[in-house]
Amino acid sequence: MRHFSAPSRLLTADFCRHRLTLVKNSTSIHFMAKTRLNGSMTSSMPKKMTLDGFRAAMDAGRKLAMLTCYDFTTAKLLERAGIQLLLVGDSAANTILGYENTLPISQDFLIEITRAVRRGAPNSFVMADLPFGSFSTRSQGIRNAVKFIKETGADSIKIECTRGHLGLIQGLADAGVAVFAHLGLTPQRVGLIGGYKTQGKTAHDALMIADLAADLVNSGAAGILLETVPPQVSELICGHLDVP
Repeated sequence: MRHFSAPSRLLTADFCRHRLTLVKNSTSIHFMAKTRLNGSMTSSMPKKMTLDGFRAAMDAGRKLAMLTCYDFTTAKLLERAGIQLLLVGDSAANTILGYENTLPISQDFLIEITRAVRRGAPNSFVMADLPFGSFSTRSQGIRNAVKFIKETGADSIKIECTRGHLGLIQGLADAGVAVFAHLGLTPQRVGLIGGYKTQGKTAHDALMIADLAADLVNSGAAGILLETVPPQVSELICGHLDVP
């Protein structure tokens, strides 16, 4: 396998200019590249994306790209490409381990791959899933979320939420854990919702999702992740909440 490593000095046309100078001496001809930098190398390094940066982008109306990532090498390439938000999803159960759904994946496996993503993308905002069965009770959820953050260095965790998780969200916020509430299609509940299909298609269902999103934010959720809902539902929720 071929490995790619970052060059020790990154010089682009945006901030440098090369001038080749021909130098003669008694034995040979040397080409010396002289470079004039507009600013220091430190200022060109990517800035760490934080929750505050996430919120600032939202307030400014600036869209950010977010991609799912499961390994060190991909994380490194995505950060170099300017992707500032990475999700380590329990979908690794499907895409990495070959399971039919996300239910079998273990927390230990997700912790290990989240560590790898964090090492590959130290400046990106890393969000990680709590897997099925790891937050069945409030105390279990808080314990596992804190363990996840401490052992991986992730910036936040994501939980597939119902109204029954309002107390857990408040407990996590009180414990200092940034948690994103996942609404809409929640794959960990695929057995209850009858398959992978769009949620919130009726006015009643849409309002239920929107009301739950508001209650989760009031309980301390740092943000909302919506999956497979109609655009009108997304617009309703995003237009009324002041979190990403």
